[in-house]
Amino acid sequence: MQEKKRDNSDRKQIRFGELLEQINKARGKTPFATWVKQACEEKLKRDT
Repeated sequence: MQEKKRDNSDRKQIRFGELLEQINKARGKTPFATWVKQACEEKLKRDT
């Protein structure tokens, strides 16, 4: 059986539940993955 090729990004199955609607409003036209990465970077800067 041939394995699927993967790109260099890690993929995680995350259930955002009720947050998804709020995230979509906050991110506007920014791509979802970009917005999540930026939000994580901001949180890490704040907390470290």
